[in-house]
Order: sequence, then structure tokens, then C-alpha cells
Amino acid sequence: MIVRDCRDCQNPNQMFQEVIEHLKIATGGDSIQSVMSVFRPQRSNEMWGLRFFNSQFVRYAGYIIDEESGETLGDPANVAFTKYLIEQKLWSPPTKKSAFDILPIVIKEPGNNIPFVFSLPREVAHEVNLEHPTNVNVNKLGFKWVAVPAITNFMMNLGGIKYPCCPFNGWFVSTEIVRNLIERYNATEAIATALDIDLNDRLLKQAVFVELEKMVLYSFDENSLTIVDPMSVGDSFMMHCKKERREGRDCPAQWSWIGGLVGMY
Repeated sequence: MIVRDCRDCQNPNQMFQEVIEHLKIATGGDSIQSVMSVFRPQRSNEMWGLRFFNSQFVRYAGYIIDEESGETLGDPANVAFTKYLIEQKLWSPPTKKSAFDILPIVIKEPGNNIPFVFSLPREVAHEVNLEHPTNVNVNKLGFKWVAVPAITNFMMNLGGIKYPCCPFNGWFVSTEIVRNLIERYNATEAIATALDIDLNDRLLKQAVFVELEKMVLYSFDENSLTIVDPMSVGDSFMMHCKKERREGRDCPAQWSWIGGLVGMY
């Protein structure tokens, strides 16, 4: 991981420039590079310190389409954040809203009640159009996902010094993207229809899950962007666990992130 010392940033404008640089470094080569950008620590007179309102650098807006049914367009995980930005007149969605509208970066500076809002340049907000390796009908659905999972809502505590603003990124396990599209975007029926999978099949979700997993892996590989499949991650982690246990150490984990299809339930 590349650790970037950004503690000398004096204002949100400088912070945003470092966000852009972070994303450039993360996707600057033939694969995704792990990067952490560390901004100044929380001061003794501050409740929170510097912080991003976003949970990740690149996130999709979520719009309530029908209040009664709760039907949404876009990412339902970001409905509250999207509504806040629109109601506070901090951001205006595109005239023609879509399921994949990128939200702005929002930075809160201690002592200033008004957050700072910045739009990410398209050249650093990398997205991957998801295509099936053999079936072009699925490609017409227009599913996509962001290339870099850059986490912002993370607190790092080093010897009692708290860093509430230290965004970092790794790369995706394909299962993470598949779950997002199936569980949050309700993509199952649309993909099944495009692939001629029987909607009454008892294993419908599993069948779609596998095909969508193929799409994600294929599309990232075609764009030369790092991604790993759940089986490889599981094998690697189990090897690590066995090694740790031989040394007398336990290895706690959130197993639902390791189990691939099993973790869905």
C-alpha cells in the first residue's frame, strides 16, 4: 500500500485535489494500486475532526420514485445522502436521472456549518461497463460499477491520536459487486430474462449470480483493472488461517465475506 502524508492540507479545496491525486495513483497503471491518504488528526477541541460525508469516493445516487412502495432509482444505500444533498441545495442531479449518477465529494470542516461540495472529474471517477463474455443481450441492460472501492468513513487510532479522515482503497472481490447489483439494484429478473433463464427456476438467484460474476470478472479483466474471484480469495484466506494456527494464533473473520454464494444467505 502507498501511504500518502496529506496532513499539511490547510483547507477542503486542497483536500479535494488530494482526492483526485489519490484516485489517479490508484488507477494509474495496468492494475489497481492500494493507496491511503492521511489527512490531519482530530484536535482536542473537535468532536469529529475533518471528515467526508461520503462513505466512498465514488458512489451512485439513490432516488425515491414511489414513496408508498419505496421504489428507488439508483442505489438505495445512498437515498438518505442523496435526499440531503438535494434538499440542502448542495447538489443538483442530472436533468435525466439514471441508476448510475455519481454523487459529489462532500467534505466537512470543523467550525464551518456549511460543507464543501466538489464534483469528481470523469477521468478519475473510473467506472466499468459490465459485459457478458458471450451474450450481448445482457450488455444492453447498461449495468456498470465503480472501479475503485475507496473507503472514507474510517477512523484510524495510532497511540491515542485519532485520524478520522484517512481514505484508503484496495480492490474488489467480484462477489461484492454482484451482491450490490442483485440485492440493491434488483438485477436478478432483468439479467435472467436477457439470458433466457427460467424465472420459475428454484435456483434462479444462484444461476444469475454465477452469470453476473462472469460479467464482472470478464469486464474488469478487459479493462486491465484488478479484481479477484471469491474462490481464489477463499483459498488464499484458508491458507493464511492454517499458517496462523500452526503458530498458535486464531484468525477471526467475517465469514460471510469469504463464502462466495453461501454468504448470500
